Amino acid sequence: MRALSFFLPFRNEVATLRSTVEAITVVAKAHLDDHEIVLVDDHSSDGSSEVAAGLAKENHVRVVTLVDEFGFGAGFLAGLRTARFEFAMYLAADGDASVGELTEILRQWEGRRPLIQFCTNDRSRAPARFLLSRAYSEVVRRLSGTTLPYYNGFNILPTRKPESTRLMDFGFCTQAHAVLTLLSSTEIEPQLVGTV
Repeated sequence: MRALSFFLPFRNEVATLRSTVEAITVVAKAHLDDHEIVLVDDHSSDGSSEVAAGLAKENHVRVVTLVDEFGFGAGFLAGLRTARFEFAMYLAADGDASVGELTEILRQWEGRRPLIQFCTNDRSRAPARFLLSRAYSEVVRRLSGTTLPYYNGFNILPTRKPESTRLMDFGFCTQAHAVLTLLSSTEIEPQLVGTV
């Protein structure tokens, strides 16, 4: 069975939260046997919390509320830790992943192992963002001794981990830390998927 937990940390995303969840739902229903969407509210003050509460009345959506403003890293970890399926995927609540990109990732995902997504078209990102991502990935590779092409994409990560595995909040470095920690706790080689 191909089942996946999507988790979306958010703070003040009232303009995009509903449309992002609706897009994920359409793609998930087309490509998965089961799914859930976990919305992690990092102390929103713009009406996003009310939108999330309304979405939680629909099938497959639930809300986790952080008690204070903890930042992206804490929201990322809360979503990953509360996922109920064997694999979970972070997505940005602002709709950063296009329907086409998400469709391509889920179409290629085998459903039995982690998936690391990376961009194959250098020109699909702004030059400054591309250079920053490339430098960041190189630093992570050198420090960790790994060879993954990218660490902060829309990855599908295992959620079942040994009790000894402890993830800490390193702000925006949390994604790379989670990828490295969770992949090192499994002997399964991740599936690499390049998207345009």
